[in-house]
Amino acid sequence: MIGAEPDRPKEDDHADGNNYRAAVLRQKMEAYGDLLKGMVGGNPGLMQALDSLFTYPTKVKDASGTLTNWESLNFYHVPLAATTTILSKLQSDVRNAESDVLGYLFADVDAASFKFTALQAVVIPEKTYVLERDSFRADVFLAAYDNTNLPEIYLAPEGTKLDSGATELPEGAVKVPMGSDGYGKLRLPANSIGDKNWQGIIKFRNPAGGYIYKQYDANYEVARPSLVVSPIRMNVLYRGVENPVAISVPGISQDALLPSIDNGRLVKQADGTYIVTDLKKGTKATVSVSAEINGDRKNMGSFEFRVKSVPDPVAKFAGKGPADNTVARADLTAALGVIADLEDFVFDLKFPVTSFELTVITGGDVRTLKSNSNRLTADQQELLKLVRRNQTVIIENIRAQAPDGSTRALGSINLRAF
Repeated sequence: MIGAEPDRPKEDDHADGNNYRAAVLRQKMEAYGDLLKGMVGGNPGLMQALDSLFTYPTKVKDASGTLTNWESLNFYHVPLAATTTILSKLQSDVRNAESDVLGYLFADVDAASFKFTALQAVVIPEKTYVLERDSFRADVFLAAYDNTNLPEIYLAPEGTKLDSGATELPEGAVKVPMGSDGYGKLRLPANSIGDKNWQGIIKFRNPAGGYIYKQYDANYEVARPSLVVSPIRMNVLYRGVENPVAISVPGISQDALLPSIDNGRLVKQADGTYIVTDLKKGTKATVSVSAEINGDRKNMGSFEFRVKSVPDPVAKFAGKGPADNTVARADLTAALGVIADLEDFVFDLKFPVTSFELTVITGGDVRTLKSNSNRLTADQQELLKLVRRNQTVIIENIRAQAPDGSTRALGSINLRAF
């Protein structure tokens, strides 16, 4: 197999009648590998496998780390049993390569034909939420798949734009679980409202042993839950304030809604809600809503509100209101002025007091001083210091300015000092 000089293995020169040299074996194996690779040029994977099988390096390291050649490493002074094993391994390599190439050639005869084992009826609705007087629309077709060769489905990160005709998976792609029915089980998050756009790749093995790549899109809209609970007798809009109103129609995008009001003005906010302002003196306001659906404007209905003025606030002085009767003298001297409190109202509104009169009754003497703001004047504070037990303090002619600019007259406060 080698000859007397392992560094220069003999080739088949018939000098000694030996036609079975290791160098000749290597050459024939390499030539056979080249022959097979010439048959499978369209299959890079198989080409690579044949390369690794029929490549015999001229310089390799033996067990001691010494560089030698392939012939000497496998056959020089190697026991007969080991040599037989090596030759058997080479035989096995040839048979396996032959089988792989034949399989490829057989598949290549019918490479353009896909094989399918099952049929499935598929209905893809345009949308599953249908309004009254609208129609349900869907595409119905027959899909074929091979349950022995299911595709691999991948989803790209949200917002990724794939190139048309892409033949590789995008960075960060996630594999979609596959059901036994041949369907990919795609699950997409709905963590925030608005339009969502996803793209992905379907990777499918073709009969030739390679892969084909098909791009798909998944587009949907996320909306808030549309439960609405309305207290029928409390649907009220107040003049002079910004009344928040939520307007929605289940199954229809907020962008497609066209609301209007017959008394006042509707202003859309960034979060999709509306503010009703500039209400007139009428007692009712009706909000009507239409929507753009498939290019047509359709009436979605209307909703009626009652229109009311903001109620009068309650005047308070030294922590006391019109319903109170007594006040501690210490609280009188600590008081700073009069406030208008809109008790338990749905809006946090301010009614600044613009003027009031302070009257103190001491025996038969009655003294009245006026303030043109919400605060006690210096003279009023001095007058309160003179109040004694069982004397009467009256806060009256209280005026406050409403949010709409009008002036409200508030109830008087009548207190007895103790």
